[in-house]
Amino acid sequence: MEAIFQYSSPVDIKELSKNGYFSQLMPRINHRDDLANAATRKLLSDWAGMVGDGWESESNSSLSEVGNWCSLVFPETKPERIGTLTYLTDLGLIHDDNTEAMSSDLANQEHKVLSAALNGSDNSSIPGGSRSQKIKNLAAQFLLEAMSIDYEKGTRMIKAYRKKWLEVMDSPPSDAFNDISSYLKFRMSNGGMDPFWAMVLFGMDITLTDDEIKATQHVMDAVDCALVLTNDYYSFDREYAAVKSNPEARIVNGVFLLMQNGGIDEVEARSSIRDLIVEYESQFLVRWKEYQEKNTNMSMNLRRFIEGAGAIVAGNHWWCTVCPRHHSSKTQTAKTPQTHAAPSKPLPAGGPKRTDSATSIDTVSITPQLSQEPLVEPIDYLKSMPSKGVRKALIDSLNVWFDVPTKKVKSIEEIIDTLHQSSLILDDIEDNSGIRRGLPSVHTIYGQAQAINSATYMFVRAVSLTSSGLSPKGLSYLLEGLERLFVGQSWDLYWKHNLICPSKEEYLQMADGKTGSMFRMLVELMEVESLTPCPPKTDKLIFLLGRYFQIRDDYMNLVSKEYAAQKGTCEDLEEGKFSFPIVVCIEDCPPSKGKILGLFRQHAAGQKQQPIGMGDECKNLIMQILNDGGALATTKSYLLTLEDSLKEEIRCLEVKTGKTNSLLTLLIQTLSLTQ
Repeated sequence: MEAIFQYSSPVDIKELSKNGYFSQLMPRINHRDDLANAATRKLLSDWAGMVGDGWESESNSSLSEVGNWCSLVFPETKPERIGTLTYLTDLGLIHDDNTEAMSSDLANQEHKVLSAALNGSDNSSIPGGSRSQKIKNLAAQFLLEAMSIDYEKGTRMIKAYRKKWLEVMDSPPSDAFNDISSYLKFRMSNGGMDPFWAMVLFGMDITLTDDEIKATQHVMDAVDCALVLTNDYYSFDREYAAVKSNPEARIVNGVFLLMQNGGIDEVEARSSIRDLIVEYESQFLVRWKEYQEKNTNMSMNLRRFIEGAGAIVAGNHWWCTVCPRHHSSKTQTAKTPQTHAAPSKPLPAGGPKRTDSATSIDTVSITPQLSQEPLVEPIDYLKSMPSKGVRKALIDSLNVWFDVPTKKVKSIEEIIDTLHQSSLILDDIEDNSGIRRGLPSVHTIYGQAQAINSATYMFVRAVSLTSSGLSPKGLSYLLEGLERLFVGQSWDLYWKHNLICPSKEEYLQMADGKTGSMFRMLVELMEVESLTPCPPKTDKLIFLLGRYFQIRDDYMNLVSKEYAAQKGTCEDLEEGKFSFPIVVCIEDCPPSKGKILGLFRQHAAGQKQQPIGMGDECKNLIMQILNDGGALATTKSYLLTLEDSLKEEIRCLEVKTGKTNSLLTLLIQTLSLTQ
């Protein structure tokens, strides 16, 4: 039977008696607390480098001596997702601290800024260099990572975070409620509970049906109330101190509500909230037990989710007992070197003043001091290689129809070139290719680890360039395009690793993603910036271009002397790649399958023992099989058909737009196999 808890361990029960822990539930901590801590520090560093208003030092993060908050409230999050959730959480914590000291109007402006930053489709104009733009650049990294991990759940999580938290954050003060019941009802709607559970589902990588959610709502209501009141119980000192020192600060807290409406002092109000926490935990246990008894055939996803919810209540409670976020006002010093004391007086909306001291004992300097030389040197080396500039030529030719301003064209060229260069570095590593354009590949000089690091940075760079240089909608197109690209590439790698030959149709679908996505991104970015009232629909053109470029590259790799000089003779055979001619041969001439797969398998086995090239005799045999089976002729014929289709589509677009595009026709002709 599948285990309920797979990624966490229970907290040492001996530790729970310390620091006033009174929950009835058992906390658990994620096995990869180290990844959560690393993500927190990355967010703080990114905020310092990209926003630079000082809040990364003044805000208290998820760090604590008992573990990262995200390790305790997302205990069953998969290792590859814990960092993403932590990054978003700490982004929210800085945002929360920043807005607490503001008036309601200023706070709402900040909510809108962060909401827009997390909206890849936001079309509002943001001045370059503004605080809003800086936050959007920061959020773009998170958007890219979340959607690349899980597009569906990541999108749902981000949407809930924006729509159900940031856009309903105009919180009335606690004394606006008559009783604790109406207060809790309000907190259920704007306390971030829906976004929180969307984050939990993303982290666990599970989906619940609407029926499951509805059937267990009464169970989860008790969980929500316990979570909200636990936060109120432990955060009261910090929030109350902020209100006393700043008349414009707002407090939304159950302890304060009871003090104001019930005419009782803090001690009695705290005691009442404590009793309510215990009561709601008891309700959760009773309701969950009853539900299990009546629903013995529930899904494992639902069981893991509800059991995890109990651990979340406990983990949150355990963290709240000691975290610097709630207790730094008492201790004035954090118990871990990565946390910071809360501000002793209200901070201005623009953020606190920064210290220039790199050795300050009050704050830890996380401003990057190292140069970027090791990061960009592999990139500069690749850019120094000779290039035909096909993508730039394509952008210039398409601009005959799109009429994109020169400045925007330059931005799009840089974005696409950055993505292309990154993909080349990764392709060479994944294909174990030692030559690129007649020169040693990047990873053979700088090592695989350094090359991967630089290539990954280039994706982040492309996102940053898109966010800062183009209209906001372009970022959404970029993220969607990158997802399609990675999916296509994953199938190419999967087939190679597992020695599985795809069908022609599967191969073409892969090409649509791996190569076609780059062209589609290029066009979509141009559409966003087009000054033409009705830009032409170029979907078919881009579809044809993607397939043409991929299959042409496969064909030329096997038959072109120029390719052999730049990349080595029949490099795709060296790599054991199921290129289009190989796929055609195996599908159209089944007897060839055993020989080709046998040679690929034998070469792959030899590579594991000692990296050596495939012998000329093996390459010659495969080429003979491809020729005898008619695969090369079939591939060439298909390419010529694609060329004709491309030229015909260009003519159709010329008629529709009323503009002749000689540049694009010339580009296709230059690439033609008839040349």
